[in-house]
Amino acid sequence: MSWYTSSKLWCFVGGVAAAGVGSLIAKAPKTREYVVNALAKGMEVQQNCNEGLQSIKDDAADMAEEARQQAKIDAAREDRRAEIEARIREQVEAELAKEDEAAQKTAAEEEAAEEPAKQPAKKQTRSRARKSTK
Repeated sequence: MSWYTSSKLWCFVGGVAAAGVGSLIAKAPKTREYVVNALAKGMEVQQNCNEGLQSIKDDAADMAEEARQQAKIDAAREDRRAEIEARIREQVEAELAKEDEAAQKTAAEEEAAEEPAKQPAKKQTRSRARKSTK
């Protein structure tokens, strides 16, 4: 077997050549400039993404706090409305009770005023009945 037909040898030679060319490319000033620019852009993109993400987090925290505050305000309003409604209900019920008492009192007074007028009429009817039986 001849040395120039060995695939292992040519792989080794290709690897050494690639390493040499890679070393020369890596040491070239233009390559360094391109790599530095690419890394700088990458770092800038990362920083912008982090700032955007932090902005989103801040906005979400603000919205959550506003929602908590609004929930507290709504709960306080509902409590106050319930208190006012209970107080108004008590006042209305008290007024209705007074009106019922007044109506009952008036009805009792009217009955009392009508009762003496009815009683003599009953007596007269009874006395007439007695006279007719005698």
